[in-house]
Amino acid sequence: MPLIDLKLVNDVWTLNLSMIQTVGLAVITLFIGTWINKHSKFLQRMCMPAPAVGALPFAFLTAILSYYHILDIKFEGSLQTFLMLAFFTTIGLMASLKVLKKGGIFIVFFFLACAVWIVVQNAAGIAIAKALGIEPIIGIMAGSVSMIGGLGTAGAFGPYYEQLLGIPGTASAAVAAATFGMVAGTILGAPVGERIIKMHSVKTPYENPELMDDSDINVIEDRVESGGKQFNSQDLLTICMWIGLALGIGTIVSAGLSVLTPLPAYIGAMICAAVIRNVGDFTKSYKINDAALDAVSNVALSLFVTMAINSLKLVQLINLALPLITILVAQMALICVFAYILYFLFGRNYDSVMLGAGAIGFGLGATPNALVNMLSLASKHGPSPRAWLVVSLVGAFLIDFANAFIITTMAGILY
Repeated sequence: MPLIDLKLVNDVWTLNLSMIQTVGLAVITLFIGTWINKHSKFLQRMCMPAPAVGALPFAFLTAILSYYHILDIKFEGSLQTFLMLAFFTTIGLMASLKVLKKGGIFIVFFFLACAVWIVVQNAAGIAIAKALGIEPIIGIMAGSVSMIGGLGTAGAFGPYYEQLLGIPGTASAAVAAATFGMVAGTILGAPVGERIIKMHSVKTPYENPELMDDSDINVIEDRVESGGKQFNSQDLLTICMWIGLALGIGTIVSAGLSVLTPLPAYIGAMICAAVIRNVGDFTKSYKINDAALDAVSNVALSLFVTMAINSLKLVQLINLALPLITILVAQMALICVFAYILYFLFGRNYDSVMLGAGAIGFGLGATPNALVNMLSLASKHGPSPRAWLVVSLVGAFLIDFANAFIITTMAGILY
């Protein structure tokens, strides 16, 4: 293959990037996004991910070049697929039952409430999509795929269903909706929580210090017990070994499950990784270092999402712009209603307010958005350790399991 593979195809210049060039471009756009984030207080406040900040301008540039038939850029996506599988495998390795027990029944009920909300998000998206005369799968892409799922799930399910169903714009709609959700989730979360506190005169820890003595949950201590806050090269190598093992066995598990219903390739690896984690936790024969796991997870996610956004075909969104905006506005309104529902379901107290603010964060964006919302409220009204732990665990990995199965089930019913 030549160093620069540039050819004239159907009177349009086409640039084919190799795997190495695709990765190199992803690294460059990721660093650009990181630099812009570092120098923008607004983007930091919005908790915008560096991959979106760096790669979206590039995606818009390639869309303009493609629309005016100046240049088409083709990306080699094999490593993108591997990074996507590796990221979701790390999510499985985070699924420690021992840590889940710290949150007790609170976690179970919050998880169930969020699982029900996945169905609501998708049902709303499907209904609006049908009413506007577009494919229902776009409603799911602008539903839990991009909202509760975030950029990682959007980058996985979008291309999967675009290829499976042959509907152009599916992948681009998913990632565009997820990017929108990252902003909306941060803008809405803390203000809605503040409104609930004022409207219902909720007692807060800073005004009522006795509330801070009511919790025995220590999040930092939990992290130390489950593998430590520091790591070395051996810890990284061990994590990579477990990921490789889960990926290998996971292909067999995925193949078996796919006989029942079409599933993304990462489901089997997630299940195997969860088994690996909990065997180690309960037998104490080995430990998963959470800090090393977070590092590998962040690298895989950042590169995977950057590559996914770089290769977006935004031109395909031209005919979907108005329907997509309509669905997303509806999702914003619905998630605010969900926050109020959580407040009434979980005791009408400060913890339930924080759960609602967190749910808006990861219900529209991602877990970091949820934690930013909660930190914003905590800086003014005081901490809520129980809500922090519950939102962290449910938003970071538990909900991804439920989301994957609900998405595939609802899509399977439609198609």
